[in-house]
Amino acid sequence: MESRPGKEKPDDQRRAAGLHSRMLQYLKEYMVTGGMPEVVWTFMESRDLQKADEVQRQIYSDYISNIAHYAPADIKIRTERCYRSIPLQLAKENHKFQYKVVEKGSTATKYETCLDWLEKAYMITSVHHVATVGFPLNSFKEEDYFRVYPTDVGLLMAAYPYLLKGTLLQDGLMEEKPLNLMIGSAKGGLYEALAADMLRKRGYRELYFLKDQKSTREIEFFITNEDGIIPVEIKAGRNKANSLGRMLENPLVPYGYKMSSKNVGVSGKRITLPLYMMMFV
Repeated sequence: MESRPGKEKPDDQRRAAGLHSRMLQYLKEYMVTGGMPEVVWTFMESRDLQKADEVQRQIYSDYISNIAHYAPADIKIRTERCYRSIPLQLAKENHKFQYKVVEKGSTATKYETCLDWLEKAYMITSVHHVATVGFPLNSFKEEDYFRVYPTDVGLLMAAYPYLLKGTLLQDGLMEEKPLNLMIGSAKGGLYEALAADMLRKRGYRELYFLKDQKSTREIEFFITNEDGIIPVEIKAGRNKANSLGRMLENPLVPYGYKMSSKNVGVSGKRITLPLYMMMFV
């Protein structure tokens, strides 16, 4: 007997759940390998994470060498310091890029040129805070309040100890508290970096975020398309207030995405998607 329209058979439900679980695991594999062709090829051919890690770390080292080779002489060392500081920047609770993390007592005057060079070299993606959600978003961005992500999440992973990769592959769902203390405060930043990587490769060149300093309201990314201003919430490793729900009350926002480990769902203007479907956003 055929099932009624809109009703899935138990076997279909099991297959769908199995496929979803496998895709979440593939997403973690992408997070630890990144998208560099040589790294991906090495991992696919050998299924040996350590071999892929060696290639990845060599590429990371080559990136550092490229800074020394191509950056203007007067900013070489400072630019390298900025790039190396990204894992520390993303391990902080706020993830705001702070020059004092690069060098104690430093200011934008000393380092902003270095970040400009890294962005033009396609080594980083800067995501600026917006004080108000209005159109166009770039009219409301705060120049001195921003986050920085590598353009390939694998290069971020290469800056961490190798053991973190195995721990991440065995970790639970992305929105759950880390099962292993090794991931610690890095988990949220890693998933944000993954989302930034995917959005950038999807073609979004201007990304923004919102975080109230006096509340828990936070939207990790805003994108703009033909429909308007679209908030993208990344549900990773921490409890938050209903930030997306409040944002969807804004008449300028036609709908918003909640990216998590959960399967597809729609509730009013809220579209829930598993993070591996970011490629379709």
